[in-house]
Amino acid sequence: IQSNKLGESFVKSKEVSAKIDYDLGWGTLTSITSFTDVDAGNDQDLDQTFVEAIDILVIDQSETIAQELRLVSDSDRALRWVAGLSYFSQDRFRSLGTTFLGTPVPPAAQDLKLEDFAVFGNLSYDVTDDLELTVAFRWDEETPEDLTLGRRSTFSELQPTVPLASRFQEDLLGYVTVGKGFRAGGFNNVAPGSNFQPGFDRESLVSYEAGLKGSTPGGRVRGALSLFFIDYTDQQFFLFDQTGTQANINIEKSEIAGGELELTAQPTESLLLNLGVGFTDSEIVKYEDIPGVLVPASEIVGRNVPGAPVLSANLALQHTAAIGDTRQLVTRFDLEHRGKTYWTLDNLDTQSSYELANLSVALENDRWAARAYVNNLAPGSTFQPGFDAETLISYETGLKGSGFGGKLRAGMSLFFIDYTDQQFFLFDQTGTQANINIEKSEIMGGELELTAQATESLLLNVGIGFTDSEIVEYEDIPGVLVPASEIVGRKVPGAPVLSVSLAGQHTASLSNEMDLVTRFDFEHRGK
Repeated sequence: IQSNKLGESFVKSKEVSAKIDYDLGWGTLTSITSFTDVDAGNDQDLDQTFVEAIDILVIDQSETIAQELRLVSDSDRALRWVAGLSYFSQDRFRSLGTTFLGTPVPPAAQDLKLEDFAVFGNLSYDVTDDLELTVAFRWDEETPEDLTLGRRSTFSELQPTVPLASRFQEDLLGYVTVGKGFRAGGFNNVAPGSNFQPGFDRESLVSYEAGLKGSTPGGRVRGALSLFFIDYTDQQFFLFDQTGTQANINIEKSEIAGGELELTAQPTESLLLNLGVGFTDSEIVKYEDIPGVLVPASEIVGRNVPGAPVLSANLALQHTAAIGDTRQLVTRFDLEHRGKTYWTLDNLDTQSSYELANLSVALENDRWAARAYVNNLAPGSTFQPGFDAETLISYETGLKGSGFGGKLRAGMSLFFIDYTDQQFFLFDQTGTQANINIEKSEIMGGELELTAQATESLLLNVGIGFTDSEIVEYEDIPGVLVPASEIVGRKVPGAPVLSVSLAGQHTASLSNEMDLVTRFDFEHRGK
């Protein structure tokens, strides 16, 4: 909305990958190799005011090499197995340069090197015709190294998994799985004045899951039920502090329990019903005060683990009606409920529950299909302490179709979003971060995508997107230095007015077991 300079961001990436499968007769040897080079950064006015208060320059450069060798036995035997090795190496440089009130602050720079070597395997055995026992493992040794400060740590962990599956009846399968997981620790890039610790420890977990999957004779009704429990040790969380430092911390002990139920029924040949319910219950069991975290431990212990909705549910109804001998009309309605979600360790920053409803109608035959749809029939809302709820009603309609035996596919969509009290995130001259509300704003736009298989070896893709927006109503807000007269009628920030993408992919067969795939992608992002 307001700025004393025009921000700029960029991403340049190169990627090369190769996959080779070799049939040994009794198994398959697979090699997967990849190389990625990414150069990214952004230069922006962080305070978003006409005062030159806080400007930042972020640089992020990385080179990554990955190699995996995997040997898989044939599947038509009682004893089946997988064995493999993998190697991952990344060199990454990150820097954060800050200018505060016109005076440069010494940059926080970090030159990192990461290496991971892993051995993995899987062994499955049919104990009886109805009982399968599987034993799997993965051993990782990961070494992060901070070349800037001369720090180096090595984290290694054996992660076994033991699933047991039994078919109680022909249409009823039960399973139990116990497994161990692991995520390596690392180093934080701490800016001057930050109280965060320079590093963080490994995260490990033990997970338990049990479930049933079954169907009625004839398969008209299918169902699945699962229950899980995850016991975390030193679970990692990503935080910011008042200096802008991004850091990981460890929560000493946390637990997550939950379950899922899914039912699918086809009461008639033309009607399909689907119902799904999921829930989670979590707790931060043990936590001690950590430098840099301003909330005391007494306000964190006993709270929910952030991230997942407490309750989620979905309902889908699909009806298929025959039109003549070759065409059919498919009507589908989807309703989804997402329960309250906690975003912070003290559970004060939350998102209220909301519903999403979608409706579509499609006309299909063996050669082509056209689909019209409306997404988000139900308005959604979010709430954050200190500023008003944001509500929106969105309207979307579109068509999807194909022709020439599927060699030409196309999709077109148009949307309109009517916002009330749309939220925007700003800084002021003191460095305070705050959300404000724009009384009324509107965004409309559309997308067109064409995919053509010009020949058996040549694939073309073209995509075009556009948006038009307007801040319709706004009144002066304390802390925002730009008057309302300079804001009303302006574009809503955030999305490019026009975007265009073009992709071409050519596949050349080198032998019966090897292809050479060449791909070119071009993307234009408008103002």
